[in-house]
Amino acid sequence: MTILDSGDAPFTTSTISLVACATAAVLLQPEKTRNRYVHVHSWSLMQNDLLSAFERVSGDNKFSVTSDNPKANELFAQAKKHLDEGDFDKGYYEHVTAITFGRSKAVHFPQKAKEGCELLGLREEEEFDEMIRRVLDNVEKT
Repeated sequence: MTILDSGDAPFTTSTISLVACATAAVLLQPEKTRNRYVHVHSWSLMQNDLLSAFERVSGDNKFSVTSDNPKANELFAQAKKHLDEGDFDKGYYEHVTAITFGRSKAVHFPQKAKEGCELLGLREEEEFDEMIRRVLDNVEKT
């Protein structure tokens, strides 16, 4: 596993099922959602939370973590270079990774997401460890 910076930059994330429910709720409640952003989330996490959960749920005591932690700002610069060169496969992945794990305010909005979920009447029912377990099960099947 590669951890950018110290691994403690928070980001907000959602399951596909919550995004689907939110989309349906927005469409069914146009009077509440017209001409506005509606943020939702399942969890606010850090990379270190993901690492701990994968270790806990998989039963592995320790995952192999890259000892030379890359810096988010360096990855962002690398992404820009790849995008400028037309390498969108690498550049897009690097760009999204650098923004998500690099302390961008654009990816951490727990209060807005809480308000959006309340506005839409949504509540994430899924436990975090159960979601990780499902991901690991799907990886084993492929």
